[in-house]
Amino acid sequence: MALNLTPNLAFNVTVALQQLRSHHLKALFTETLGWQSLEASTASQLPTLPKHFSLPRSCYMPLAYKDNVSVWQVNFVADMPFTAELRQQVYQAIASTQPNTVPLVIFVDATQSRSLWCQSLTQSAVYLSGQPSALWSFRLRRLAQASHDKQPHRALFPSLQIDQAAAHYEMFEKRLADIYNGISGISNTADRQAYAALTLQRLIFIQSVQQKGWLEGDTWYLQTRFEQARSSRSQQNRSQPSQLQQNPLPSLQKPKAQTLFFTSCLQPLYQSLAMPRLERPRALQQTVGAVPFLGHLFDTHRLEQQYQAIAIDDQSFEACLGWLSEQSSTDRLNPWMNSELSYFLERYLGAAETSPRPATWAHRHWLRRCAIAP
Repeated sequence: MALNLTPNLAFNVTVALQQLRSHHLKALFTETLGWQSLEASTASQLPTLPKHFSLPRSCYMPLAYKDNVSVWQVNFVADMPFTAELRQQVYQAIASTQPNTVPLVIFVDATQSRSLWCQSLTQSAVYLSGQPSALWSFRLRRLAQASHDKQPHRALFPSLQIDQAAAHYEMFEKRLADIYNGISGISNTADRQAYAALTLQRLIFIQSVQQKGWLEGDTWYLQTRFEQARSSRSQQNRSQPSQLQQNPLPSLQKPKAQTLFFTSCLQPLYQSLAMPRLERPRALQQTVGAVPFLGHLFDTHRLEQQYQAIAIDDQSFEACLGWLSEQSSTDRLNPWMNSELSYFLERYLGAAETSPRPATWAHRHWLRRCAIAP
């Protein structure tokens, strides 16, 4: 179902993005996006959670409404674990107080640096302060529109009349291409394709593990470490003299790719996940934090033994991590940790077999062997 959108001429995307970054969500919806204020007194009643969830009633904040959509902000206090069960209970509790509306529930962490926007029990979007603004600029524009759609709550995830499996595979293939294009240190095309597939499988598995809080207790472990790597890289760039100051003569060499996330986060994480905790060096434990022993997929691969200078550009992970975040709308990685992933790998291989550069038998066999089982 397509949305019939009428432009909101008063909408200022720059102001909206500033309010989003600082999580001034009341002002964002009522002042910039043009929604009506939803005061606590107009809400039927504040939600009540089961006793085993320690979430104070003061954490709930009704923000705004438009048509049949009501927006709620839920603030988490420090050290409060955010689980899929808690998310479901909170959403259902809010929905029960608003029988004639569809809730858009925004969970905000204690640092006000990230949030999870849930428009249903199965659809959610992650926002991290400082992340690229293109996707959220589009979403904020949609929320600012005067929509006549019968389902305006789909402003974050519009309903599209397309084959869902085909759309999922297209995104899967794009993320593979991002990683493939960012790999350096592997000269053979088939090996590079295989390592891109291995990396994406590892990231998918890690995303599902972190959603359970098994990586240093951080359900956004990968995204947090990516932001740390980006900040470190920015500090390094500011502290170093420009290339022109170091060498006044023009350089004909291509600048070295930035691979800080891969080298400082992913490689140590792979090593830790493949090693029993008691065998991990102290320095490795301090770098990675408390993570489980998983083995198998994170053992040193033959390609990592053959090509010891493998690196992947940080930029290749940016869209991939955002995509993974949006798939994590349930306790498992939806839908990538089931048989659909194996199907996508088989489809990817089938396309490679009919391309001018078909994958080798070893490559096909390896991908099938490493496909994550449901």
